[in-house]
Order: sequence, then structure tokens, then C-alpha cells
Amino acid sequence: MLLEHTGDLFAKYREGKLRVDISGRYPLGDAEQAHLDIESRRTSGKLLLDPSR
Repeated sequence: MLLEHTGDLFAKYREGKLRVDISGRYPLGDAEQAHLDIESRRTSGKLLLDPSR
């Protein structure tokens, strides 16, 4: 059941029916700062940790 729902979710994203609000991108080394920003409500939307940076 999880795979079915996940497939539906990604299909809606590909079709443009689902919008993901990405508030910020942090290098993986700045994970602590990302967490602090979430706790202090300095962000809205999702934060991404980028291991390639």
C-alpha cells in the first residue's frame, strides 16, 4: 500500500499538481544551523541538506 501511495505522490509532483515549498538549502556540514533555524522559526517550508556541498 505504501508503494502505491508513494507512486501517486510522485506522479502528482511530476504533473505539477503538487508544489513543494523549499525554504532553504544547506550544505550537510551546516545541519546543526539548519536545525537551529527550524527551531527558531526563521524558516517556512522545507529545508534541504545537500551532501554534495
